[in-house]
Amino acid sequence: MTQDKVLRSEETLTTVEGKEIKPRDYLKAFEEFVTKNQTKIEALKILMEKPERFDIKDLKELRKVLMKQPEMFTEERLRRAAHNDAADIISFILSAAKHIPLIDPEERVEIAFRRIKSRWKFNERQEEWLELIKRHVVKKLIIKKQDFEEQIFLSRKGLWEDWNRVFGYKLPKLLVMINREVLRT
Repeated sequence: MTQDKVLRSEETLTTVEGKEIKPRDYLKAFEEFVTKNQTKIEALKILMEKPERFDIKDLKELRKVLMKQPEMFTEERLRRAAHNDAADIISFILSAAKHIPLIDPEERVEIAFRRIKSRWKFNERQEEWLELIKRHVVKKLIIKKQDFEEQIFLSRKGLWEDWNRVFGYKLPKLLVMINREVLRT
């Protein structure tokens, strides 16, 4: 995490025990937690080693574990400490683990989709539907088959079979690639 993004004021964050921590120290504690636990906490391990397997239940579990730490690591508190209103929990984790800059979800998804499009050619209809998938991924971080079955794409009513047909019955493979690319960026 870049130090120039850290709040310079005397604002502090409070731990569960009531200890006040400066934003820079809060971010450092988060980085140390991620580094120390990336092979110990299953959801964190999956995110770091096999992002294509990372799913919503892993994300929920990871958020719970982070919140239970004395520093109460949440997106809101990390955003406050980093003075970054757009970054999500995945960006904070990847930044801490890989020492890369924070990016917002839109930028991460855009980078991931550019990589996918460089390897996979889409027709006009697929491109249109891909934009709907992209918007979902920006909001939810992950996309799974269940999302289609729950008709999350209201402007494209239809079930999994309709979407899979549009993508030449390669939608499962495409979703794995999307999740992997988004979560590794």
